Amino acid sequence: MIRKREKIFSIKYKLTIYIFVASLSVLLIMKMTAPLLLHREFIRDAKSSHYSYYSDLISRFINENNEWGTPETALLFYQTMSQPFRGLPFRPPYENEDIESPLSFRIGLTDLNGNILLPFRNHKPGTRVSIRELRQGDTISIEGQIMAYAFPDNSPTISREDLFMIARINSVINFGFYISLAVALLFGFTFGTILTRNLRNLRLAAESLKEGLKGQQINKIKSRDEIGILARVLNEMSLELEKSHNKIKELAVTDELTNLYNRRFFNEELSIIIPNARRYKHNLSIVLGDIDLFKKVNDNYSHQIGDIVLKEIAKILKEGVREGDIVARYGGEEMVIALPETDSEKARITIERVRNNIENHNWETIAPELKVTMSFGICTECAPENYEGMLAIADSRLYEAKKSGRNKTIS
Repeated sequence: MIRKREKIFSIKYKLTIYIFVASLSVLLIMKMTAPLLLHREFIRDAKSSHYSYYSDLISRFINENNEWGTPETALLFYQTMSQPFRGLPFRPPYENEDIESPLSFRIGLTDLNGNILLPFRNHKPGTRVSIRELRQGDTISIEGQIMAYAFPDNSPTISREDLFMIARINSVINFGFYISLAVALLFGFTFGTILTRNLRNLRLAAESLKEGLKGQQINKIKSRDEIGILARVLNEMSLELEKSHNKIKELAVTDELTNLYNRRFFNEELSIIIPNARRYKHNLSIVLGDIDLFKKVNDNYSHQIGDIVLKEIAKILKEGVREGDIVARYGGEEMVIALPETDSEKARITIERVRNNIENHNWETIAPELKVTMSFGICTECAPENYEGMLAIADSRLYEAKKSGRNKTIS
């Protein structure tokens, strides 16, 4: 037998550790990747705002010059951007210049055909970039049409305000990280407790079945998962085992042909009834009955007819006595009846009624001209000592009934 605290708690702790480790792994990945993703989003927003700025400049240039995409317009754009004009707040930084700009990083520009608008790397104004290199740039569109390509020369510098915001967000992420770990640990322990409680119920039910307690039902598990299915299967198996056990028990104490109790069960019951009758000084009557000339029934009509006669006799005997009386097939065509709390006169009246019912039964429905009678011997004692002696007396009186002409009751 499994000890109560063996294995069950180990499963709970293992499950808690598994959930905690899995949650820790996921949270660590999130903790490491979240700042990187956040930083990348800030860079993307910075580029987007700068590209939008140049998109406005290009749009203003096209509106004023009504031309775009030629080497001449590219050089004119460069020359225009090199001097303050029309309210521009600054001069953009160019190669070999140390002029600071509100823009946080340097950007090279080309028009849609690759003509240099703003120099970058080794590309000078008045030159063009190759188509292959042009495809590496970021597009700047106006009203859905590509008008220029941008080539950042360096990474954007994040402002102090943005850095402070990123730090605050990282603090929130760290706080959420530790809270999530605590919740994962609590959830793992709670779930493990619930799971092992259900497993414990399954184990106890299985142990009860092992120890012979039939019909055990697990009513505490209502889940629809594998454990719930296992519980329902175990419940069904328990009921089937109980039915099988009851059937086997019934077969063990019942005569297969007549459905009366068998001799073994009758003797076991008398071993209980006799001491009780002796202790409380109650009457007990034991009756032995034998079908008259039953061998001739088998010989003249067949054994199948004989079996039917035995079944009918059993039915008449059971209907003729009380519910608490015990009727058994003692062997062959011999029947035995125990009548607790019954004196000699009442026993004789009861058995005489049964004998008359047998004699007057319509046996011809079974076979033409079939007649069946039965003889009985009765032994009644108050506070009897043993049933073997009572059976011997009942048997001798049955023999006397047979000898005196059959179809009689002698008490």
